[in-house]
Amino acid sequence: MALVALAFVGGGLTCVWLEIGRPLRAINVFFHPQTSWMTREGIVAVPLFLCALAGVWFGGGVFVGMAALLGVVFLYCQGRILQASRHSAWREPKIVPLILATGFVEGAGWLRCWPLSCPATRRAGWPACCSVLILRRIAWTLYFKAIEKNGLPKMAMNILRPFGAKFEMLGQLAPEILIVAGIFYGGVLPGL
Repeated sequence: MALVALAFVGGGLTCVWLEIGRPLRAINVFFHPQTSWMTREGIVAVPLFLCALAGVWFGGGVFVGMAALLGVVFLYCQGRILQASRHSAWREPKIVPLILATGFVEGAGWLRCWPLSCPATRRAGWPACCSVLILRRIAWTLYFKAIEKNGLPKMAMNILRPFGAKFEMLGQLAPEILIVAGIFYGGVLPGL
C-alpha cells in the first residue's frame, strides 16, 4: 500500500514538473523554503519517499509512522499552496483544513478498500472512514460558509453552489450511507 501511495505522490509531483514552463529547471523549486509552500512541499517529499521506501524494505516499523507523519505535512503544504494562490475561492484560510480532511478521507478509503489489506486492517477502516467523513463534512461546511460570508465574485459562486450540492450528495452522503449499510449488512452483502 505504501508503494501505491508513493506512486500517487510521485505522479502528482511529475504532473507539476511537466506543467512548469521549464521542466529542466525544476531543481529551482528547492531554493526558496522561506517564502514558497511549493518549496516546502518538495523538501518534505524527499524524506517522505525515503521513509516510505524504508518502511516497505524493512516491513514496517518506525519508518511507516514517520512516513505517515510526513504525509500529513506534505498534505498541509498542498493546502497552503492553494491558500497562497491568486484565486479568491482558494485564498480562504479554511481551505487548509478542507484539504487535510479530504486527504484523510482518501487515505481511509484506500485503507478500507485496498484488496491486499489484511482483514483486521480492513475492519479498522470502517470507523476511520466514518470519522474522517465527519471531519470533512465539518471542514466543507465551515469553508463554504466562510466563502459565502466573505463574498466571492458572482461567477465563482455560480460554479461553487451547484458543485457544493453535488459534493454533498456524491462526496459525503453516498459514502456515509454505504458505510452504514456495510456495517449493518456487510455480512449479507459483502460488496457493501
